[in-house]
Amino acid sequence: MWSSVDHGQHWLHVGGLHLGWREWLATLHPWSRRLSRRDVHHAADLGRGRYLLCAYRGFYVVDAMAGSTERLAGGWHGSRPLALCRRGASLYYGEYRNNPERSPVAVWRSDDGGVSWVRAWTFDSIRHVHGVYHDPYEDALWVTTGDLDAEAGLWRTRDDFRSLERIAGGSQALRVVQLLFTPAAVLFGSDAPDEINHLYRMD
Repeated sequence: MWSSVDHGQHWLHVGGLHLGWREWLATLHPWSRRLSRRDVHHAADLGRGRYLLCAYRGFYVVDAMAGSTERLAGGWHGSRPLALCRRGASLYYGEYRNNPERSPVAVWRSDDGGVSWVRAWTFDSIRHVHGVYHDPYEDALWVTTGDLDAEAGLWRTRDDFRSLERIAGGSQALRVVQLLFTPAAVLFGSDAPDEINHLYRMD
């Protein structure tokens, strides 16, 4: 694992995963990594040289100072999170799985560095959650959902999921995975497989 504080001009090695032989074999070919979800998906800085990795079907804590790696007891819900969000001391991810029956899916929160997770919010009428993102300018959390027109949307909470407001949705233009924030706008690209996709700027 590598870290940069100057937009990629210089990189510092901060640690890595120590894999067993099964995981090592699964990483030898891109197809096997993809099929078995044996890959590093996301990382979150926990502070003091510690990082939470979402990888190889589980959560790992890498301690760069001690040179150690610990796999946490619990795994994630769903096939894999599409994003891992940190806001203050809390971590969030959205449940992402195939879900053809449209059973409830959740946003999950951890307040102990990924050791345990609780439901922060539950959706009843969507396929899955694409991601949870922190807007540092308003200190708000945003959620992206999909996939059909009525399920696609951008949601925002300003009170840590005591309430959740749907800001926009209802079309494939709002079928979004990643959000970027500026002081004046939210930037995103659509992710529709059967339409021409575009980049959007929402005030």
